[in-house]
Amino acid sequence: MTDPDRTTSDTPANADPRALLASTDWSRTPLGPLETWPKALRGYAEMVLAMPTPAIIFWGSEQTQIYNAGYALILGPRHPRAFGMPYREAWPDTYPLIYPWMRHVLDEGGTWRVDRAHIPVTRHGFDEEAYFTFTFSALRDDDGRIAGILQPVFDVSDTVLADRRAETLRRLQPGPAQAGSAIDDALSAIGQDPGDLPFAHVWLWDAQATDLAPARRTGEPLAPDDADRLDGVARSVWAESAPRFIAVAPTEGDRLARAALLLPLAGTSGASPMGVIALGVSRRLHFDDSYRRFLELVARQVAAGLQRAEAAQAIERQRRYLDELFLQVPAGIAVMTGPDHVYELANPAYHAFIGQREILGKRFVDALPELRDQKFPQYLDDVYRTGIPYVGSEAPAELRRGPGGDTEQTWFNFVYQPLRDERGLTTGILNFAYEVTEQVNARRSMERLTGELRAEHRRKDDFLAMLAHELRNPLAPIAAAAEVLRLGRADDPRLRRISEIVTRQVRHMANLIDDLLDVSRVTRGLVSVERRDEDLREIVADAVEQVAPQVAARRHELRVAVPDDPVREQGDRKRLVQVLTNLLDNAAKYTPTAAGSSCCWNAREARPGWSCATTAWACRPSCANASSTCSCRASAAPTGHRAAWASAWRSPAGSWNCTAANSRAAAPAPGRAASSRCGCRWPRGTRRRRLRRPRHRWRPRHASWASWSSTTTRTPRTCWPCCWSTPGTR
Repeated sequence: MTDPDRTTSDTPANADPRALLASTDWSRTPLGPLETWPKALRGYAEMVLAMPTPAIIFWGSEQTQIYNAGYALILGPRHPRAFGMPYREAWPDTYPLIYPWMRHVLDEGGTWRVDRAHIPVTRHGFDEEAYFTFTFSALRDDDGRIAGILQPVFDVSDTVLADRRAETLRRLQPGPAQAGSAIDDALSAIGQDPGDLPFAHVWLWDAQATDLAPARRTGEPLAPDDADRLDGVARSVWAESAPRFIAVAPTEGDRLARAALLLPLAGTSGASPMGVIALGVSRRLHFDDSYRRFLELVARQVAAGLQRAEAAQAIERQRRYLDELFLQVPAGIAVMTGPDHVYELANPAYHAFIGQREILGKRFVDALPELRDQKFPQYLDDVYRTGIPYVGSEAPAELRRGPGGDTEQTWFNFVYQPLRDERGLTTGILNFAYEVTEQVNARRSMERLTGELRAEHRRKDDFLAMLAHELRNPLAPIAAAAEVLRLGRADDPRLRRISEIVTRQVRHMANLIDDLLDVSRVTRGLVSVERRDEDLREIVADAVEQVAPQVAARRHELRVAVPDDPVREQGDRKRLVQVLTNLLDNAAKYTPTAAGSSCCWNAREARPGWSCATTAWACRPSCANASSTCSCRASAAPTGHRAAWASAWRSPAGSWNCTAANSRAAAPAPGRAASSRCGCRWPRGTRRRRLRRPRHRWRPRHASWASWSSTTTRTPRTCWPCCWSTPGTR
């Protein structure tokens, strides 16, 4: 994009210097007619006209000018009028600067060189900032006297401007700064190049106010109308994200700016512009493509500085956040640098581990001397040397909690993590530690208690094994005596029956002792159940046979009602006999003397089972909740109510439903006997059920009823021996 208000050239098309040489009336110049020129001058003129680069000859006492087409471009509007004109008249603005150099060559001879001279010229209708490199060389006439000067000229304006602009862009390189100082630094760099950037105004987007607000400005002041107009155009540039070129009103004096290019300050990728910058355009420079590209680069550099400042602010916020986490994390964190492991950072938790000692700036072995002879220095050296992290789990450490304190036995979980630089070399170690002293002590205490419990359990098993062995010893002579008794009077039916009873009970006792020997398996729920097809009438007979002596001793009346036909069920004979024997034994033990009891088989189709009925003392309803425990007993109330309860022993088959009854506290009279019933029912079919907690319900009767059920599909872990109890009995 070129300057819309400037033209590129106003030189006439027919003003060729070679044609001018022939058409000029030289007789009216200090050089005289062309035919009278010295041979040397005509040669010099032909040489200059043929040179591809700008060149000019100054000849005679008035330094009359003869130049080529390249130099004509430098002259601009002075051409062709300056052709054949004395230097003083053609260049009145530069004559005071240039003539001393020319006089030196005319007087002394030789050559005078000037590099990158700033020579203002008016080539395209305005005073242009231009730079030239040229030499003055003496020219001699036919007699060998110095009569003129040859000046080859090189226009280095583009080079000088490019270097100056590159330096400005270098100063605009963004550094780590906040947004405000980034703008200040950018405008400071812009202010050092007034030739290219007469002024600069910056607007930044205010996210909180949702408005484009003026931020900073530098350089030449603008007229109030121009400032207001720029402010409005800046909002359009931000909204459209497109540049705008506008003219500013000329003012008196040496004001350089004649226009402004407004450019959006790009934000991060995909984001709205961060703001707008207006850059002044100098009236002494062509607004060509190189000038426009330079202004766009300035805007990019300013935007990059703002982006970098914003990123630095985000990093700073993140660093503060990490610092807060570093200080608040409950685990100990420390950073050690160098091969000597010098503490650089440590959070409060780490200081708490070591008793608030001053460790920063000290070596590990100096800060914590009690750890010098332990394994930790070696761990640190290995991690620093190999770059491989080390993880310690429940590592013991003899640590002093404070200066002058005693060392304590502690345990830590920790990590030594190597820290690397950009080359991948280890420069330090991050120590992350968490104290687990309490956990280790608690676990060791638990392990000690567990060992004691196991030892106690072993002693119990040894005692039970010894007890079972001692209990088996009398069984052998009892069995032998029963056999001798049977053989001695084989024809006596009473003795034969007694011998059979003794033999059968000895066998039953032996089986019980075998279970006692395997008590460890009982406690783990691993007692085996031997299921066979059994006649339940025989089980009832065996149980009644065992309790018959106790029933007779307490003068009870025991009534047994079983079907005439066999009742076949799958079960463990020994376990079933134990259940029914316990029910009958407790009924006899806790039923008043000379009372009645009964044992009946109920063959209901849904759930057949046994039931034992007896007369017992009343108990309170609150006793029912305790009856589900092993070997429970109910206590009497202060009113003198007696308690009677039945708690069935869960069978090894795990499929028994037991019912028990007791009296409410609202019995007819304290201490008065009331009927109660307990029993065992066979499960419904073979359906498996989960174990359910006891349920209680009360039925209004002279004696209230409570019932519960328990079913399971696997061998129970504990056996519940039933007991009926009255206050004061055990």
